Amino acid sequence: MQISTVSLRNVAFRLTSGEDLNTQLEAYLQKLGAGFLWLYGLQAQITSATLRFWDVKAQVYKKHIIQPPGHSRIEPGAISGNVTWVNGKPFAHIHGAFFSAEPAEQGKLLGGGHICELVAGRTLEGLIGIGDTKITRVLDEHPDCQVKTWRFPGDVGNP
Repeated sequence: MQISTVSLRNVAFRLTSGEDLNTQLEAYLQKLGAGFLWLYGLQAQITSATLRFWDVKAQVYKKHIIQPPGHSRIEPGAISGNVTWVNGKPFAHIHGAFFSAEPAEQGKLLGGGHICELVAGRTLEGLIGIGDTKITRVLDEHPDCQVKTWRFPGDVGNP
């Protein structure tokens, strides 16, 4: 286990209709120039969610779009993640599970996974922690891993 001591400053945020969570958080980290962001969770009414799943063999993300017809509502069940640095640019790595908010569907699970895009409906409100310790993601080439994992300052091979 590798450990890095970090401290966080908490900030509440709100997105308005049509704004994408990942785009907004990545832009915020870029603007701040901080080390990383940690998304604790959020409450929202969501218009659409694009999820992705990492295919280790193909080395690509496969997408699944949740976009109910008409004015159907999507509610997040659980969301958490972070925004760190990959090749000098902010990279959102957020997971979520989504449920139907339509009374007739009684909380039916619509899907879950890595959030590629999450479009706010009426509103999206959340809490993030801002960390000064720069966390980057670098490809872990171990055959059992093959994904970009955190690197802390001072780690071998960490810029």
